[in-house]
Amino acid sequence: MKHSPDTPFILLALLTLSLVVVLGLVAAASVWGVVWNIISIVVLVIVIILGLGLLSLFLALKGKLNIPWLQGFAHWAVNALFPFALTLGKLFGISEDAVRRSYVAANNQVAVAREIQVQPDEILVMLPQCIQWSDCKVKITNDVSNCRRCGRCVVGELVELRDKHGVHMFVATGGTLARRVVKDIRPKAIVGVACERDLVSGMRDVSGIHVIALPNERPYGPCFNTTTDVDQIEDCILTLLQ
Repeated sequence: MKHSPDTPFILLALLTLSLVVVLGLVAAASVWGVVWNIISIVVLVIVIILGLGLLSLFLALKGKLNIPWLQGFAHWAVNALFPFALTLGKLFGISEDAVRRSYVAANNQVAVAREIQVQPDEILVMLPQCIQWSDCKVKITNDVSNCRRCGRCVVGELVELRDKHGVHMFVATGGTLARRVVKDIRPKAIVGVACERDLVSGMRDVSGIHVIALPNERPYGPCFNTTTDVDQIEDCILTLLQ
């Protein structure tokens, strides 16, 4: 599966900075005498969690995350430490979308490293409604098969991809509907396409499910006639089926 080699390292750098901040607090607290004795265990736990999170994430980005329990920890660490990275990103002038893209890329690296194998009917491809051509009169949110495959947007190609591999595919109008679909289908793996904000929100909503997320392409701006790389989605599906 293809990945951007750079964006995950934004998250890694911010998490490293988090560890430096915690170690700085340790150094400051060491002069407080009694206070240090009270908080030392808490600080030690935080340092261990951050350290293991950084180690597991670094190994995932290098493609060397082969220890099962560390793979699970890496997945947990990416999700648990993301709010810290987002806060630090604001402090250092890094846009939220940049941090979110890094989070998505890091999550994908960890997901691929876990090397799960599922059946086609255990995969759900979730798409945003804005991927449909804006002037199209056909309703595909209830059933993507309603697409007439006119070629004005990529929905027709995606439907062909669904039929080729036998996976589930759904176009969601929002988070509530997406959560309901996940609850009804109960997939073991999801390939999600959306903007960075919706991807992060959705991934955190289904934290117990294996997710590979792809930011959409927005040639006309956000939420309007967006598109995606069909070959990349197929690559994600094949990664899950191997």
